[in-house]
Amino acid sequence: MSEYCLENEIIKKKYYDRLRIKKQPKTINQIAKAVEKFEEFTGYKNLKLFNFKMAEKYIKHLRDEGLSLNTINSYLRHLRGFFEWLSMQSGYKSRINLSDVELLSLSNNELNSINKRIVLDYPTFEQAKAIFNSISPINEVDKRDKALIALAVLTGMRAESLMSVSIGAVNLNKMEVLQKNAKFGKEILTKIFNFDDEMQAYFIEWYKYLKEVKLYSNTDPLFPKTKARQTEENLSFVYDEVEPAFWQSHSSISNAIKNRAIQANLPAFSPHKYRHLSIYLALQKCKNGLEIKAISQHFGHEDVRTALETYSNLSSVQLSETLGKINNNSNSVDENKLNLAIQLIDSMQNSSSDKPTTKVF
Repeated sequence: MSEYCLENEIIKKKYYDRLRIKKQPKTINQIAKAVEKFEEFTGYKNLKLFNFKMAEKYIKHLRDEGLSLNTINSYLRHLRGFFEWLSMQSGYKSRINLSDVELLSLSNNELNSINKRIVLDYPTFEQAKAIFNSISPINEVDKRDKALIALAVLTGMRAESLMSVSIGAVNLNKMEVLQKNAKFGKEILTKIFNFDDEMQAYFIEWYKYLKEVKLYSNTDPLFPKTKARQTEENLSFVYDEVEPAFWQSHSSISNAIKNRAIQANLPAFSPHKYRHLSIYLALQKCKNGLEIKAISQHFGHEDVRTALETYSNLSSVQLSETLGKINNNSNSVDENKLNLAIQLIDSMQNSSSDKPTTKVF
């Protein structure tokens, strides 16, 4: 058995330590597995020796193993992200060519074949807005849940973050939330996007209610847990108020959002599904490749192609609307937009020619 390369182990540790700022342990383990699999294939040669021939042979090796295209694509995507980072590190810049790294990818036909089968199962904006509108803010729990759904749509924050975020983490001047990753103890700056004026205004109203009416401090929860209080006759409990305490489990957040959808006779989605919606809405606002890269980084995608390949497939209605806008555009050419169009064409080619099956992410 080939021995491990000490230099490889040192630079990999540096990369994984960097990933811990934003990535979950499960994701880091998947990335480490992809890199380890490549090293095993090369006999644990120094990573500085990577070149286009090695990339081509490795992809052939993965195909010969009989792995599914989805699995191969996942391995290559993680590996590509690692080598892109490696190509910018001291001692590796002159050894690793980015054009060789780009070859760590399936063919366009294979990627299109994968994309045809991908239909992300997340709420439409119309569904999310209908759930939001269905909540009449009669009591504090109603107000909280309405604001909770608004922020889930406007930020794409995970349930763990929504559960643990404090009032002081919100900056209304910049419309940002400084959320803390409970597992890593790292802070992540999150934008409160203006996808909908009504949702944004209601969230601000909720924030001010906590600060000015409830007189909560900056260390109190932005979404306090429900307070159980007895009726005057002490015969039953009422759940219509909140108390300045954090929920102990993110399942409480998920249940609150799902129950509101059920009450509105609409499909119930978890907070993570609202995250997918938020990513999709953010991409619709992008006008060039740089903005797509910013959105990809904002939501923690290691590779911008994750956003392009996963969230750029259009329904027939969306396709019609988009083509209509293009038809009404001026004749002047913007190079950034032209490059973006080329990327989108590559990722969407033939995506609407077959009926897709459902895959839940």
